Amino acid sequence: MSAFGRPDTDRQINFVREQRCFDPMPRYRFDIMENATSLHDEQGEVYGSHQEAETEARKFAVEMIRHGFDGKTQIRRTIEVREDGGEPFVRVLLWAKVDVERLK
Repeated sequence: MSAFGRPDTDRQINFVREQRCFDPMPRYRFDIMENATSLHDEQGEVYGSHQEAETEARKFAVEMIRHGFDGKTQIRRTIEVREDGGEPFVRVLLWAKVDVERLK
């Protein structure tokens, strides 16, 4: 009971809100593999869930095609997403190739 004779529900709600504010969101790493080369993400990014991190990996793959693909050679890359200190939980495969068939 508060000093005014009311239940302390406001105080309980504030405590729950404050406790949630301090729950750290997981940091996800996006490691890239191409041929025999591996680039390990040292910094990572913070997302609220595995699904959000997977969505970001998909967007990243599209950006790689859009900005790093000249159409002359093929791209075969893999993006593995893992939570800090954990094993990869999703793998995004990126294969892009342009074939030209001359008809005359």
